[in-house]
Amino acid sequence: MQEITILPPDQHKAGFLQRFMAIIELEEALVNARTSQDVARAYNQLIDFVLSECEIHAPEGADVRAVLMAMSRAEWINLQRAVGSSNGGAVPPPNGD
Repeated sequence: MQEITILPPDQHKAGFLQRFMAIIELEEALVNARTSQDVARAYNQLIDFVLSECEIHAPEGADVRAVLMAMSRAEWINLQRAVGSSNGGAVPPPNGD
């Protein structure tokens, strides 16, 4: 599998409230999913969010969506935590600013 690096938006990137509201909607869609199709739709929306809002470093020609689809459960959990509403859709910088 190809290695990619995903950097969620930091707290200074414009569009915070839009991202925050989008993440809340995605989280609610996952919680309220009644069928496997609902779950698949919500995860596809999460992937779309990551592809549109995160800074992604990948080898040229890499199929980033395919790499995301092949992540382990632990990697998914880390990704969801990084972009989730508990972080406001932003990861605080390492120095705590």
